[in-house]
Parts: sequence; structure tokens; C-alpha cells
Amino acid sequence: MGLDMYLTKELYISKYSDKQKSLRDKLADIEELAKYQPVGSIEAEVMYWRKENHIHQWFVDNVQEGTDECQKTYVTRDNLEELVRVCKAVLANHDTASELLPCSSGFFFGGEEYNEYYFKALERTIEAVENEDLEDFECSYYYQSSW
Repeated sequence: MGLDMYLTKELYISKYSDKQKSLRDKLADIEELAKYQPVGSIEAEVMYWRKENHIHQWFVDNVQEGTDECQKTYVTRDNLEELVRVCKAVLANHDTASELLPCSSGFFFGGEEYNEYYFKALERTIEAVENEDLEDFECSYYYQSSW
């Protein structure tokens, strides 16, 4: 039990796109399925967090318009770039953590301390987002939590 958080990407699959063709070659089982049944998209996990309430609260405030109902929400590339910018700013000056990326409380949401685990989550978040090709406009990003 607790706060589980997912950033996923959805990749539209089209048999008419050369860019997708190379992806489908790598995913032979999907290609085989597509011969008999249309495959519209593939969803892949970009990042999983557990009880990182400060990251969750950022998504609630900046992407989900303040609504926290475990809904799946579209995340823009600008949102992801802003999240990285905020994480880097907090890592550069730990004293800004409670202002720029505050912890939040909730039922089994994890700790509210600004400690090594808090800052390690920021590093992991930056790494995951920066490893994404945000210029690939055939992908759509989504955030969803479960608690």
C-alpha cells in the first residue's frame, strides 16, 4: 500500500511510417499480431516512483489542475522540461526544496523530510526525462498515480 506513480509514453503504431517500421522490426511479436489485428499504440514505462510525494504533488499542481483522483493525465513536453528545470534548481540549492518542490502528506504517501532520499528521487527523475527523445512527436506522455 502506498503512493505509486507512473510516467508512461504511448507510441502510435502505423504500418505507413518508416520510423515505426524499424520499431516494429524490433518488436516481432507486435508485428505478427498486427497482421491479424490492428495495433494502435504501445505504452511503455518511462519512470516509476514509489512514495515520492513531492514529485506527485508537482504533477497534481502543474499537470492535473489540482485534481488528485488517480486519473491518467496527458503530460506535455513543456511540462517535462519544467519538471527537470525545477528538480535541477532544487539540487543546485537544497534550501529551495520546500518552496520549489514541497513534500505533501497523504495516506501512505511516504516521508516528508528533505533528506538524501528526497534528493535522490530528483536525480532519478532528471535522468529518466533527459533519456527521453522529447522531439519524437509520435509519442505522447501520461502521468498516473495509485494510492
